[in-house]
Amino acid sequence: MGLVYSIKDLAGSGIAEVIREQVDVERAEVPGARRAWALPSLNAVMAEYEEDIIYVSGFERVVNGVEYIVYLSRHSSVAGVPSLTTHHTGVPRREAIAGGRPLTLSIANPPVAYTLLMNLFREAERAGLEGFEITYEVTHHGPTDVSVPLTFIEIGSREEQWVRRDAQEVVASAVIDLLREGLRPCTPSSGFGGPHYAGPFTQRSIKYGECFGHIIPRYAIKELLGDAEALASVVRQALTRSSPPPKKAVVLKKVQSRVKRVIAEVAESLGVDLVIA
Repeated sequence: MGLVYSIKDLAGSGIAEVIREQVDVERAEVPGARRAWALPSLNAVMAEYEEDIIYVSGFERVVNGVEYIVYLSRHSSVAGVPSLTTHHTGVPRREAIAGGRPLTLSIANPPVAYTLLMNLFREAERAGLEGFEITYEVTHHGPTDVSVPLTFIEIGSREEQWVRRDAQEVVASAVIDLLREGLRPCTPSSGFGGPHYAGPFTQRSIKYGECFGHIIPRYAIKELLGDAEALASVVRQALTRSSPPPKKAVVLKKVQSRVKRVIAEVAESLGVDLVIA
């Protein structure tokens, strides 16, 4: 397993530092990285990069045996909502404004994101961390050129939260617990509709044990309404670019009828159950 962060990222750097303090580490070499460490007790390798991690790819091509990667990161938003989030990467839109390629999704890892999400809830409660929203985010940025499943875990949404030691410790514990305890059982799913902070899908994970890979938000769907081919491509990727592949396609009721028809057709062709929520 790989852990990746950027030296320019206050949240990612802080989370990585906490992890290195809590487990045994050995210096390692990862081509292209600024520094790297082996974490033998977690069967993981951690790498630090100069550039922003939305532009970092290729880690799995220079480190043997990497089955999946978790990127440690900050989250930024104009609203500035304090948050702990997890999501997968991809650009379900015609323009890539934050890394990746347009209309391209990377490989999601539903059980890893679900386990991280549930671990965040548990660790935040244990630590008494209050005032942070814990949620999935939708698929919205790069990188997309990664050949193994990739998941982001983030602290948001402004510098005052990025540098908080208590928030960094909660995220670090969620990651360490993932590696020590393994994956929580769940039903791999993909989501369609809703806002950027994917509250409806977060609640379904809590209630039904659905673990979400790609979540395509309403703003991306709206942008693709006039391009049936692009919409069908994004839907198909959301239902196939995932390890393991989704068993459910969960579509929120407010999604337009013509979009529901596209999702239903693609889901049926792939043997994926359609759920209107």
